[in-house]
Amino acid sequence: MKKYFILAACALVASVACTKSEKADGPDVKIAFQVADYKAQTKANVGASTEFKSFKCKAFLHADGYESITQDFFGADGETIVPDALPNPTQWAPSHDYYWPKSNQSYINFVAWYDKNGAPTTATETALEWSNRVVAPGDTILFANEAWRYNKNNDPATYGIEASKGVPMLFHHALAQLSLKAKGVDLNDGATNYWRVVLDTVKISGVYNTGTLALTNSDPSSTQEKAWANADGKVWSSPSNAVETALIERESDLSVVDSLTVNPTVLLAGHNVLPQALVDGQQQVTVVFSIYRKNANGYYSKERIKHVFDLNDFTASTPVTAWEMNKKITYTIIINPKTEKVLLDPVVEEWEEVDGGEYQIGTGTDGERLNG
Repeated sequence: MKKYFILAACALVASVACTKSEKADGPDVKIAFQVADYKAQTKANVGASTEFKSFKCKAFLHADGYESITQDFFGADGETIVPDALPNPTQWAPSHDYYWPKSNQSYINFVAWYDKNGAPTTATETALEWSNRVVAPGDTILFANEAWRYNKNNDPATYGIEASKGVPMLFHHALAQLSLKAKGVDLNDGATNYWRVVLDTVKISGVYNTGTLALTNSDPSSTQEKAWANADGKVWSSPSNAVETALIERESDLSVVDSLTVNPTVLLAGHNVLPQALVDGQQQVTVVFSIYRKNANGYYSKERIKHVFDLNDFTASTPVTAWEMNKKITYTIIINPKTEKVLLDPVVEEWEEVDGGEYQIGTGTDGERLNG
């Protein structure tokens, strides 16, 4: 299920030297980001603090009379936005106070993201890019829809959110998330024969961990939050550097107690991966498992089996052909150890008649005549 996040940015921006016309005198309105729930249908959303404890934001000011000039209102590197309290913040704010510009004609565009172990290589009003980013275990990357042309706090009802008036920021996961489970079926025949399945080796190989995410945006000419576009759809481009992840590696025996049951065993939970297309012969799972057979007299045999198969081989109501951004994919391996009983099937062949030929006996030559 997709996750979305919204931070409602309560207004911003101090008066600037190049601002020409001014609003009527009134109190300056300070920026404060407040967590909100996005009320779009079929989308499950959680608080942003469950995913990050801070995020980065750039603010691009277009001042009255200088609209064609982009000014880094939060500075060239942007600001780090943090919550006022955890685990249930009431607002998020930068380290310095910022206020809305005085001119009605001035406006600000907001670009926000979170990258746990890195940073985008490009972050402008129209481009947000991670070039040749290596996705390591534990990585988390999110980006927010761009908030265009804000110069005041807006009614949150306009955006379908529940929060104080402000600038909405809808965050999306840039990575995909992978989970893997395994279970056994037909582990007994309902009588005296039982099977025990123990996993010896489980590994996933051929998974790309390096790629490029290039997002683009464009001015909608109105105050709104606008999604970024990705030319490659819901995956990253130029995937490379295939790696292997070992989940289990051991030599099993009867002392191993964690045998499979009909209830799935979690082998990999919530592992973030580079979004990529699945290709035959590329992303693969290797499973080595031991089957122990048991009857009323106890365990009497062990068989060790190895299977290598593509992640494309998993069947689902809707085939998974790619690990897409903001998607959590769960795979389940099912092992059925039950086999037919060993039977002997004796067969008696029909006789086959063979002509042995003829041999003629006469009275004239080779015979031995007996007297009497």
